[in-house]
Amino acid sequence: MVLAPEAEAGVELVLEEEGRTQDPGVLHPRVTAAVAAVAAVAAVAEIAVKRAAEAVIVTVTTDGKKADPDFSSLNTFRDAVWEVSSSKGFKDKPVTVATMVANIHGEVSELWESYRADTLEMPCDKAEKMVAIGLPRLTSAEEEIADIIIRALDTAKDLNIDIARAVAAKHEFNKHRPHRNGGKRA
Repeated sequence: MVLAPEAEAGVELVLEEEGRTQDPGVLHPRVTAAVAAVAAVAAVAEIAVKRAAEAVIVTVTTDGKKADPDFSSLNTFRDAVWEVSSSKGFKDKPVTVATMVANIHGEVSELWESYRADTLEMPCDKAEKMVAIGLPRLTSAEEEIADIIIRALDTAKDLNIDIARAVAAKHEFNKHRPHRNGGKRA
């Protein structure tokens, strides 16, 4: 897709890949998704830079290679996610492991259904509400992957898991596995 530079001046946009024109006041869904993705990445990058300045510890291994980053902020995110879940009433009664797993599965299924419907790059169903409160408009893919991570972090807190330690250890283990984990197809 090529957008003419004149678009900013209010001239009709030509979407060459589709051979049609579009009102300059209405963004093409792929442009909207791209803008949302860039905004989300910028927001995450800003947070990451602030946290990096405050907390990231870079170490060097005995062989002189830079070690992996400090994963400790995962526990901070885990605790924050759990607090929101609790404040919204989801911790008023005990939550079973079956429910925790089903909730994660539900979010993975929503991502799959978005893929099947070819809406991964489209704004999510909450996009306008997000924009109305000053948040970036997320695509369906962004929202569902965020939900999967949020559910996993919430579950980690419920199960009293030091997720930073677990992710760091599993990440390190994966680096030592054979190519395609010994020949697995996926």
